[in-house]
Amino acid sequence: MDAYELLSKRRHIHKFSVTPPPKETIENILWKAWKVTPSKNNFIPYNINVLGPDAVDEKEKVLGLSKLNKKRTNERENPNNIADYEEDGFNANFEFLNTVPYLLVCSQRICEPNEYIRSSIVDDNNVYEQMHERLLSDIMKTTAAEIGMFKANLAAFALEEGIDISCIACLPHNAQDWIDAGLDFVQYPVMLLIGLGYCDVARQDSMSQTNKDNDKKPNPETIIKWV
Repeated sequence: MDAYELLSKRRHIHKFSVTPPPKETIENILWKAWKVTPSKNNFIPYNINVLGPDAVDEKEKVLGLSKLNKKRTNERENPNNIADYEEDGFNANFEFLNTVPYLLVCSQRICEPNEYIRSSIVDDNNVYEQMHERLLSDIMKTTAAEIGMFKANLAAFALEEGIDISCIACLPHNAQDWIDAGLDFVQYPVMLLIGLGYCDVARQDSMSQTNKDNDKKPNPETIIKWV
């Protein structure tokens, strides 16, 4: 199977199987993703916080945070201009958080430089945003791009093992929301949630054929522009 065929198997999961993948397999694909994913100046300015099968309470709190984020956003923006609009933040795409065996919470971190970078600070008076809490917002775009590369590589290694992967970024980025929810393993802004496990129900499994036909990406000509 070539890379195109392998990656074409990726799908968003609404419900994961009750049977989790072996922990050793998850550890192996995480290591592979770490190994092959590049990082600017080798900082890797993010943490991959792994919630395993036993972290049921923690995953329930993460689900609550995703619903809180959607509730805040929809009530604030209210595109249909409904008077006094309120909602509970439910979204079917969050449902995988109820069953996902391995949930990765990707957040920013403060980094220590390696010896090569340390010497450049002294010799060239260079500043590296990854090292300073006050500069985390300046490096957020770079961090998001690097987490995206990690996720893409992780997806390929997971799919090779027959493991499905789902991702959402609908969450409060502010670490204080996570700390207030009792998830104090988070210290800095949260960027992405990644779920790993075996599919029971995929997103498209619950869609009508009409909805499947209408749920399309923009065509490549809309996205890829030759200048």
